[in-house]
Amino acid sequence: MSKKLFKLLSLLLVLAMSISFALPLGNVDAYAKKKVKINKKELNLVTGERKKLKLKNSGLADEEITWASSNSAVARVSRHGNVTGLLKGETTITATVNATGKKYECHVTVEVPNPNERVIDPTKPIIALTFDDGPSIYTEGLLETLNSYGVTATFFMCNDNCGSNLIPKYADLIRAMYNSGNEIANHTMRHPQLTKCSSSKMEEEIGGNRDKIESVIGEQDTVLLRPPYGSYNDTVKSVCVTPIILWSIDTEDWKVKGQSNATDKIMELLKKEAKDGGIILMHDIHQTSCEAVKTVVPWLISQGYQVCSVSEMFEARGITLENGEVYSKCSVTAEQYNSQN
Repeated sequence: MSKKLFKLLSLLLVLAMSISFALPLGNVDAYAKKKVKINKKELNLVTGERKKLKLKNSGLADEEITWASSNSAVARVSRHGNVTGLLKGETTITATVNATGKKYECHVTVEVPNPNERVIDPTKPIIALTFDDGPSIYTEGLLETLNSYGVTATFFMCNDNCGSNLIPKYADLIRAMYNSGNEIANHTMRHPQLTKCSSSKMEEEIGGNRDKIESVIGEQDTVLLRPPYGSYNDTVKSVCVTPIILWSIDTEDWKVKGQSNATDKIMELLKKEAKDGGIILMHDIHQTSCEAVKTVVPWLISQGYQVCSVSEMFEARGITLENGEVYSKCSVTAEQYNSQN
């Protein structure tokens, strides 16, 4: 045998051994003999929806494939190929076979559902997002963020807290908020501690602010109340003639307002406290809080939460909010709902 032929055969042997070590033999055979393809070339999602992609006929385990999204703000993909729609837009999901570098692509389009037509699924995790003290100059941008993710929230508004006659001033914005599925609720006229007020003062603060809200969005069967500072007593409960909504997840966003790391601090608390049925407290009078929502909402969606208003959450779980009763969370979780139904 000539030296050139010997070297060629040796090189081919080394190459064959390298391939065999790079990919298990059974997978090499499957990958070589079968027509491997991604199960979907096009995928349409709405925000919050999750669907699975996979490589058909590959014979490869999950750890032998790397999944990636070209725009993870629009849709994220897990290492198992589960794709979650987050934000309206388009992205490309790529599955790469680690051993060969072969790539398979799926084009993903994410749309925003109409919040007024959206159905909250009680069998899946739900979390309510709430904002206090507005409206403010930052509320319009916050609404754009919520709309872009197809989620809703409850806004507890004050007419004369961070300005005067704010509800009529922002009437067009408030109607836009309401018409896009958000809940407009009561946080009193001037943000006093109600437990230090006389009964007549309570009635003025609560009833006067409710009148302002209804002058903008129309008369409502129920306008939820959040007493300032979460402070209430039996007199407050008897005067308000409406359900009282507190919170179970305090982001303490007011403590970090204006700070460059505000979003990180808010997320740190949220990740510790977020639970199915929870009510999140934030404030739309702080620019840093409204900016943080751009991180808060996609994280919640990626964790499997349906993000909505307080009333939407309780209605989905079949709970009627009673006047004069106090609620800090939804007492029925998805697990409990599933076991009871």
